[in-house]
Amino acid sequence: MPMLRTADSLQLVSGRLAAVRQTPGGSVRRRRFSLIEVVLGLGLLAFGILTTMRLLPVSLNANRDSIAESYAADGVDEFLHSLATKLKDPAGDYGNWATQGLSLPTSKPTATEPSEQNWSEWKSDQTTTFWRGGSRNQFYKVERRTPGIPAADFAGVFRVWRDSVTFSSYAGGAWQESTASTDVAIAVHVEVSWPAFLPYARRKKSLYSLEVFKR
Repeated sequence: MPMLRTADSLQLVSGRLAAVRQTPGGSVRRRRFSLIEVVLGLGLLAFGILTTMRLLPVSLNANRDSIAESYAADGVDEFLHSLATKLKDPAGDYGNWATQGLSLPTSKPTATEPSEQNWSEWKSDQTTTFWRGGSRNQFYKVERRTPGIPAADFAGVFRVWRDSVTFSSYAGGAWQESTASTDVAIAVHVEVSWPAFLPYARRKKSLYSLEVFKR
């Protein structure tokens, strides 16, 4: 492919791009691009466009996953702190501590998730609704919606269980591990999986924990 020299330039000649060369004598000599040059240029342009289009779905999927992970983290954070507030409520001699805290299983639930009609609403506001289910309230479901839009922005399922809280104490000149009584503190673990409409094995999952002290 001929290269343009310093004195060369591009002009539109009769509706087509052409190379224009200024000769030492001042005369102008025009040379149109050949068909091969045009085809090569269009090929390179098409290659660039196709490469960009192939990367677009990857970028969109990454953006969607990032938003869903943010919704999942926000939902679990709201759930854990709402549950902790209920557990520490002194009403009824800390009745919620037993009915909503100590009633939780001590290992991750493996049972089948409740069917659609067996969920009961637990907490709701303008954008987020929580349901709970299971014989020991070990399952919770969250939906995040934009007001005025029927479809949910995010829907996930929580599997909730409890564990003992351990702490270190210094006695007799040495540090030792101790376990707090469940009447004083419990550790609440939550596995969130999403999107809820997929089978459990195909969902994305994250694990969160919070230590809750009764007083």
